[in-house]
Amino acid sequence: FNLPMSSFARGDYKQPNLNAVGHQIAPAICYEIAFPEQLRANVNAGTELLLTVSNDAWFGRSNGPLQHMQIAQMRAIELGRPLLRATNNGVTAIVDTQGKITHSLPQFETGVLKAEVPLVAGMTGFARWGQTPLLLLCTLVLIGAVIRRLQLR
Repeated sequence: FNLPMSSFARGDYKQPNLNAVGHQIAPAICYEIAFPEQLRANVNAGTELLLTVSNDAWFGRSNGPLQHMQIAQMRAIELGRPLLRATNNGVTAIVDTQGKITHSLPQFETGVLKAEVPLVAGMTGFARWGQTPLLLLCTLVLIGAVIRRLQLR
């Protein structure tokens, strides 16, 4: 990326939580919400809230903003944290720890979303171990399939 006046540089994979009035918030900018392991690396037992901000204008009137929202909902479920999502013209919403949208604004309309959000602490299984159990299970199934295949010969 070499444009005049460009000062972008890659940040650290693991970032400290934001501290907002004593509350710990794990932020994800735009497409970072699509990477479960990266967000997981930035959530700890003291993290109370997930926050994602995004410019969804480039999606236009496609299903992109809705899919982006669904991806964000999965992070709330996996990490067991409420999620605040703010976009310029996509889906601005509040998601509970079960992935349910509790409050939202209509797409393509300017507005302010206000709600009380219960904060959560602690760690889910995914927050502790990530995708490791799933990868181990897939490996065991693959090994079992290879053994079965060899036995049938």
